[in-house]
Amino acid sequence: MNGPDSRNVCVLAHVDHGKTSLSDGLIASNGIISSRLAGQLRYMDSRDDEQDRGITMKASSIALAASPLRVNLIDSPGHVDFCSEVSSAVRLSDGALLVVDVVEGVCVQTAAVLRQAWDEGVTPLLVLNKMDRLVAELRLSPIEAWGHIKRILGQLNAIAGQFYTADRLVAEGGAAAAGGGGSGGGGGEKGVRELQFSPTRGNVLFASAAHGWAFDLAAFARQYAAKLGLKESTLQRTLTLQRTLWGEYFYQPKTKRVVSSDPSGRLKPMFAEFVLGAVWRVYAAALLEPDATQLAKMIGSLGLSVPPQQLNHADGAVAVRAVMSAWLPLARSLLGAVAAHLPSSRAAQAARLPSLCPSLAAQPRTGRVRAAIEACDASESAPLVLYVAKMVYAVGVPGAHEADEFVGFARLFSGTLRPGSGGTVRLVAAAAGGGEGGEGGGEGGGGVVLPIDSLRLYLLMGRELVSAPQASAGSIIGVGGLAGAVRKRGTVDGGGADPHLPTSPQISSLTALDAGVHLLQRRDTRHPEPAHRLSSAATLPTGELVLRACGEVHLERCLHDLRTTFAPGVELAISPPIVPFREGLAPEADGSATAATAGRHALPRRPSGAAHASLAVRAARLPDSAAAALRDGAASLGGGHSCLPPLDLLPAAQAAALRHVSDALDASAIGGGVAGWAVHECKVELPEITRDYPRLPEISPLCDEPTSGASAPPLAREAAGGAPSPPASPRLGAVFLVEEVRWSDEADGGGGGGWDGGGITGRGITGRGGGGADPPAEPAAAEPAAEAGALPGQLIAAMREACRAAFLRCGTRLLEPVYRCEVQCDQEILGRMYAVLRKRRGEILAEDLREGTDLFLISASLPVVESFGFANDLRKNTSGAAHPQLVFSHYEALPQDPLFVVATEEEQEALDDGDLPTINLARKLMDGVRRRKGLRVEDKVVASATKQRTMSRKR
Repeated sequence: MNGPDSRNVCVLAHVDHGKTSLSDGLIASNGIISSRLAGQLRYMDSRDDEQDRGITMKASSIALAASPLRVNLIDSPGHVDFCSEVSSAVRLSDGALLVVDVVEGVCVQTAAVLRQAWDEGVTPLLVLNKMDRLVAELRLSPIEAWGHIKRILGQLNAIAGQFYTADRLVAEGGAAAAGGGGSGGGGGEKGVRELQFSPTRGNVLFASAAHGWAFDLAAFARQYAAKLGLKESTLQRTLTLQRTLWGEYFYQPKTKRVVSSDPSGRLKPMFAEFVLGAVWRVYAAALLEPDATQLAKMIGSLGLSVPPQQLNHADGAVAVRAVMSAWLPLARSLLGAVAAHLPSSRAAQAARLPSLCPSLAAQPRTGRVRAAIEACDASESAPLVLYVAKMVYAVGVPGAHEADEFVGFARLFSGTLRPGSGGTVRLVAAAAGGGEGGEGGGEGGGGVVLPIDSLRLYLLMGRELVSAPQASAGSIIGVGGLAGAVRKRGTVDGGGADPHLPTSPQISSLTALDAGVHLLQRRDTRHPEPAHRLSSAATLPTGELVLRACGEVHLERCLHDLRTTFAPGVELAISPPIVPFREGLAPEADGSATAATAGRHALPRRPSGAAHASLAVRAARLPDSAAAALRDGAASLGGGHSCLPPLDLLPAAQAAALRHVSDALDASAIGGGVAGWAVHECKVELPEITRDYPRLPEISPLCDEPTSGASAPPLAREAAGGAPSPPASPRLGAVFLVEEVRWSDEADGGGGGGWDGGGITGRGITGRGGGGADPPAEPAAAEPAAEAGALPGQLIAAMREACRAAFLRCGTRLLEPVYRCEVQCDQEILGRMYAVLRKRRGEILAEDLREGTDLFLISASLPVVESFGFANDLRKNTSGAAHPQLVFSHYEALPQDPLFVVATEEEQEALDDGDLPTINLARKLMDGVRRRKGLRVEDKVVASATKQRTMSRKR
């Protein structure tokens, strides 16, 4: 099988930019499919729904021979709903073919996949696809097409520069916080140069997958070097000619010289004249203005052999495809560029180790495992390190063993794996199938030990699997026999060391229908970051299963797989999609409330022995400056916390972010006159509370959504410690201030002996809750645990009621999630597209005309609750000419008060005059959530009690 000198390449692009058609052309070069079906068969789309929709939904790999190399090609989805499939493909690859539709240009997913390639240290090769559309559809001249291509390259290089700038600023900030003086940008400058696209560097190709041709500047440089009589040994002259074929270089026919300026303005750039001009002439003679004599002359001058039946075909596209594929074959150009400009497995692994395995990269270079991975050591004595990126459902796949329900999609980083050689391997940081919690019981305190002889190796060939006897380092392979050991992904270690390659949290066992959901989650790739994971399941308090997905298309695919593959025969009752809402406060909101504990308690730090606690809490809207500081410091702060330690105990990055929040609160109207907010001191400082109740209670009076509509799932656990991750807060932009904490012997919180806690005003937490401090007192003698144990719970209940009452006394607002929608369409269907957006409360943000085309790029905001069926509705109204891309953007407050009730004559008059909306949308959405949860809803059961309705009709 292939080894350290192979090329592992993934194909990345925006949806419908031609990835799978391009893959067809490469597959046809190996004789797997007919060259006439390339671009039409979509061989890598093996699912029926992929063929029906015309989009790729899963990443699949195929091994291609490109003498003398082996190329492992991974086709990945371009739809935003399947971004985690792209993550798996990029993680296994060393290089990438970034495909861009030359007409549509850079789209939202183009920038997203380019960012993933940058983060993973993958070297990209740009393929400007659908070049035929410039000449056959847009009818651009060569010089107009040259200007259009330059603009696309400029946009891509600007995006790459932004990545470098952002990472450099983060690195410099980290170095400054750590006290280092280094710039930390040496390696980044090399990386940004590798991500800069220029035809003169050879990392830009021009192609038409539909017509089967592609070229780079080197191909035309070799052709013109031969015409000029340059020998192959004169390599420097050929390279010089290649550099002059791009940019501001002009050829003077009289002097037969290449110049860098044209004062007369009559000369054409060499790229437009000698490269695009030659391609344009073939299209003109074969398709646009058919001229058999001229076409035959071109074929003779190029020395091509084209079958006459194809040249004389009634469809001009057949003739142009025959000529162009014979002149500039797609596979020869692409595979040649892959071999020349993309790194081998041996060369790439050393550079990518910090992103692949940070813990291993931090170890000394003398370590045996690190040295083997960096060298891509394929010897028998090298330690075995195999990374399983995802589990592929293999039932019914040709070539799969009957015992393999799932096959691991994996890459071997070091060593040689040969079933039948004896020995064992250990699964590192992967859940086993035997335990209740999914933990293995292998040696070394973790993992699962498997015999090598129980494994089965497969060569991944797109729609089928081919059995393989062995695999060496650098290979992308399928591994069978892992069904009981790997549920999602993991690392196989045969050398006794733990490389800690990134894995995902695992799920626990489920029952009948749960088993189908379990299999679905196993098949569906999960992103390392929780915010970007694909399908996961949770259980509501009512016992209903909630299936979480990335979008409508991804949800439809998951439900289709449940019905047909993973839970066939089970009758499913599917509810309407659930949308998580948040609750916030109106502008200039301010409200106060008090609450007290219900009983007398023995205070561990109060000499008087028994007391009641009374809390005074004020709720206010979070200042915009503080909210911006929280957003800017989100990466440093990590997950949301209700209780944080003092700033001097936090890492430098977190402490700096929290200081920015504190400064913003001090400068706001809420913090006026308050001497220091002390954001870190956000808990009631009683030992019982800080020990047993580290989180302040969540309150959500409108929709009662503590965890976005579902209880915290057991699978949402941190991979390292297994502790539950904190649920998302149901509130946004609210701050609670504990203005007073009063202790007294009276139940109402008043009376003598009390302590006024007004001096600690401002001990609150932004967007989560608030806290105060207990009165300064000397520790008392130990009290019975039963008397002191009830105090923490009652204080938490009192705090919850005080926060709830203060929240409701402010003007409440319901916040709904909003998508950022991008649509490309021409001017003819612009009005119909706007009509669909307006019907769904869409708001147009930008409208840009693509230069050189009649295409408009529309950016809009669309509420998530209105997005279901939007893509189908848009395609129906535009006859399939517009396809939206929806990406989550932000939460936006609805202007209506969901608790608004007409109470005065002025409000009733305003309602009758139309000054107030007749339908309270926020109330409608809130009631929908409460009705789904079985909470009380104030519906008008009887509309007109005084009217009588009769079913009879008088004739």
